[in-house]
Amino acid sequence: MRIEHLKPEKNEPRLERFARTVEMGFNGGEISDVELSRTVGLMVDNNADVTEVFTDGSTNPDPKMTAAPEGTFVTFEGTVNLGTTPIRAAEITAVSVRPTSKRQGILRAMMTDNLDRVADEGYRVALLTASSAALYGRFGFKNVVEVSTVKIHPYPRFALRDGSTENVHMVSMEWLFPQMPTIFEAFHKITRGSVSRFEGFYGLAKYLDDAGKPDPKYRGAIHCDEQGAIDGYVVYSIADETKLAIKDFITLTPVAEIALWAFLGSIEWLDEIRWDGAPKEWLLPEALVDRRVIRVESQSDALWARVLDAHILENRPYGTDGVFRLSIDDPMGYASGDFQLEVCDGIGTVTEAKGGVKVSVQALAALAFGSTAPSTLAAVGLMDSDADLSLQKLDALFSPQGLARFDSWF
Repeated sequence: MRIEHLKPEKNEPRLERFARTVEMGFNGGEISDVELSRTVGLMVDNNADVTEVFTDGSTNPDPKMTAAPEGTFVTFEGTVNLGTTPIRAAEITAVSVRPTSKRQGILRAMMTDNLDRVADEGYRVALLTASSAALYGRFGFKNVVEVSTVKIHPYPRFALRDGSTENVHMVSMEWLFPQMPTIFEAFHKITRGSVSRFEGFYGLAKYLDDAGKPDPKYRGAIHCDEQGAIDGYVVYSIADETKLAIKDFITLTPVAEIALWAFLGSIEWLDEIRWDGAPKEWLLPEALVDRRVIRVESQSDALWARVLDAHILENRPYGTDGVFRLSIDDPMGYASGDFQLEVCDGIGTVTEAKGGVKVSVQALAALAFGSTAPSTLAAVGLMDSDADLSLQKLDALFSPQGLARFDSWF
């Protein structure tokens, strides 16, 4: 087995071969020239680390397939918000293994090679959005933010307890599109679970047509605060005049969020409003007079995290003050060790200390993101209970601060 790393340069011909291999790995057809150029540009613009794996002794008679990698893996730098200031995160994507090359240790080799590297570079966490949920737990990943696909039936029962469209304005996508990254960046800085959007995100997310202009099927609306500053937007499309699909919904305040829902609910002739990225916890169900207009169709374990350093516990806020000693069990060794978390005035400090309770590396990710209560983690065997600190007190210490959102697929 041979692992190679490609330098992300536009004149690197192997990047095109890599992009075609990734498309095949995700069961896609032949990639178009426009998509090929866009994909290669993303790797270059985000200074991605591109990993290829080859095995010796191939008997494939097709020289094109023999020259192509049998495994692909990409990492690039982003940031994630655990409830305070966003921290660096290694984002993992484009992971594939050729079907005829599975069960040869290719995925483990790529994962270990890349986690070794990013851990050495000082990253405290690696992230991915898993297309195979059962696959990544064995490498220490844990799902930490969930989203749902929901359908909302706006007429005649859609009514909010309180909500005004007075400061909502419909705008053209040509005008809104350049504003969106700035608004999202403000959202990212204040939102737990949020992941930064990479360079080229809006193009990859199909906001743009092949000519690089905003896709005409999308419409936009904004909300402005009392000073006239934009504090939220929604992008949506309408099919058959009756079916609205939300593409992006970003707000900085509850007022903006409820006002934009009031706007969406006021659009005439709609049979349904569909949102594939609804958070697990959000304001609309509580804001509605009749929450039964919302139907949850499916749930997705959207964001997975792999903690590489126990000091990540210093990067989140806490519900109470206290001291918690933990002995982290990490089979791959990155976060292993005995530590003490001391929280004073809601700020955590991690030091080395013996005598802690056993905590799996998956539980460590859940504690860092505030995604699962310690009592739940203990109940399912992902961590032990603490003889000196009741589970009730641990739940209070690690209680999540603010609602989690994940809006940046990568």
